Amino acid sequence: MMKVGLIGGGIDKTLFRQHPVRLGEFTYIDEKGTQKIALQAAQFNTWIQESIEPNDQGGTNDSTNVISILLQSMTSYHDVEFNIALLPMFMTGASMNALTTALQWMAEVVKPDFVHVGFSSQEGKYQKAQNEWVQELNRQGCKIICPAGVPPAFPALLDHVVSVADRGFIEAGFAFSNPGVVVEDKTVSLYISGAWVKQRISNETASALVLGKMIRERIAGSLPGNPGNPVILPGLDRLTLPTTDLPSSDPKFPRYPKHTFWQKARWYFKSMLSRVIIPTGKVPASIKATRKASCNGDGNTLKPCPFRVESRKYPRSFVCGACGCGDRRDVLVDGDVPKFEKLDYPFIHCPASMPGFSNYLPSKEEWNPGERKIAIEVKFGENALDQEQHLQKKLSERLQKRLGWLEKI
Repeated sequence: MMKVGLIGGGIDKTLFRQHPVRLGEFTYIDEKGTQKIALQAAQFNTWIQESIEPNDQGGTNDSTNVISILLQSMTSYHDVEFNIALLPMFMTGASMNALTTALQWMAEVVKPDFVHVGFSSQEGKYQKAQNEWVQELNRQGCKIICPAGVPPAFPALLDHVVSVADRGFIEAGFAFSNPGVVVEDKTVSLYISGAWVKQRISNETASALVLGKMIRERIAGSLPGNPGNPVILPGLDRLTLPTTDLPSSDPKFPRYPKHTFWQKARWYFKSMLSRVIIPTGKVPASIKATRKASCNGDGNTLKPCPFRVESRKYPRSFVCGACGCGDRRDVLVDGDVPKFEKLDYPFIHCPASMPGFSNYLPSKEEWNPGERKIAIEVKFGENALDQEQHLQKKLSERLQKRLGWLEKI
């Protein structure tokens, strides 16, 4: 029997009532990274049989969807024991903080053969601690699988993590995410809201398919026998795509479209409204100079950021291709920039957490810092960057007092 750990959104109890899945450990981890619920197998099974509450822990049924895909690779319900860590999914900082605890729980308590993480995020604050637990799981012989994301994305970029993308994601222009595996399937069958359906594939479901293949190969490599309690599924080959696909089944959208949209909206509104917390409305010139170097290089030995891309609308101008702010004149980082340009805003979020930006993460806090970030830190000096970041922290605190309501939307 294999142990599989699942880290992600909530579960739908109805699947477990229809299919006698073997359950092991279960935990729910809150936004502070604290385990609020810890159930062993018997307690977990009892909880599954209890009445269905609205919005069971996690709020989405992503872990159940993954299990439904894995069932299609199993011959017997005895093949796999599922151990589940549910996390809060709709605040990036909260989900990534909880992910760190979940990886630790997997390494110390579950000790699984495989772990599937249902998401990747650009939030890099916890990458060092996450990498330590990924390394420990690898030492135990565990394989970790997760969907690819727009880099830098974690845990997809960590060593010993198999990142997976579907072909549509690559063709949409995200080949630079450099996934470990690209899945060619166009559709996938899975269990959603009490029914088996077919939908278009996404990175998240593609990663579950890859894990399913690994499980199938492990089962085929075991001694032949006559498995008891065989997996019985409905006629999945008879399922058809709905005439109008669900938004979550569109490969152009991630599995958590609302989360991604609102996170970007918060960053945008914070940037726009941050102008009111400084008399000039602009960040100090020293910080802007650091930002320019982080985005555009110095025209000499320091090359531009690899995520900087040429604007299609404004010749000889550039935008950030990783932050999702589009291609407009007011978001240009070089070239035909307006009088008040993007890099002037007191609050600016950088996907790579580079020097000069509000979410700057020093290289010494990264698990595998890039040479370019280190070169920028050397160029400006640790003391100067510390002073800039101290000022940015004060600006962010003032902004938070005025705009804390954004986090509640």
